[in-house]
Amino acid sequence: MPDSRSFFGCAGGDGNVYIAGGHDESKNALRSAFAYSVEADAWRALPDMSEERDEPQLVTTPGGVLAASGYPTEAQGAFKKTAECYATGGTWTDEGDVVPDTAETCLASVRGKVWAVRVGKGGVREWDGAARAWRDVADGPPGMKACVKAVGVGHGDALFVFGTVADAAEGSKYSAWVMEAGGAPWKQVPVPSGFGGFVYSAAAVRV
Repeated sequence: MPDSRSFFGCAGGDGNVYIAGGHDESKNALRSAFAYSVEADAWRALPDMSEERDEPQLVTTPGGVLAASGYPTEAQGAFKKTAECYATGGTWTDEGDVVPDTAETCLASVRGKVWAVRVGKGGVREWDGAARAWRDVADGPPGMKACVKAVGVGHGDALFVFGTVADAAEGSKYSAWVMEAGGAPWKQVPVPSGFGGFVYSAAAVRV
């Protein structure tokens, strides 16, 4: 990467990998962002975001990327509800308050839309940018106590979720689930014992 940073947001789409926010070696929250072109094998600087965002969530959108939540240097751990969107070749646009229940919600890109995942009834929602509102899609994964990470898989046609379980059977604290974007029931994914620790990031790749 062009610089050294930690706890930045990262998302991939349209042949690019985007990074934004995080903090530097002095734990100063950052506004800067970069994009890596897979075809050109090169990084390019993007315009700075309007706000500092340490630990933001990045989600790709058609033709750009959404940077959501995070917190500034002077308010560490106080996650914002705000978001801003970068359109390829343009600037960041303020989206206002977007993220519901910041400490409990994971964002993912599914079918080109931004989805929010948390526990319980109506736990999966889709953001309608035109209406500036969330639309219920499905309930959260059965038995999940808290969402840790979520990511769209299979060209965005399904949703993969990793979270803590309400009943830690056999000493396992985490589990995983997959749901087809069309609304099929959740399928629990076995997590091997060697991969049952805390997940800091998630990504879908084609092998």
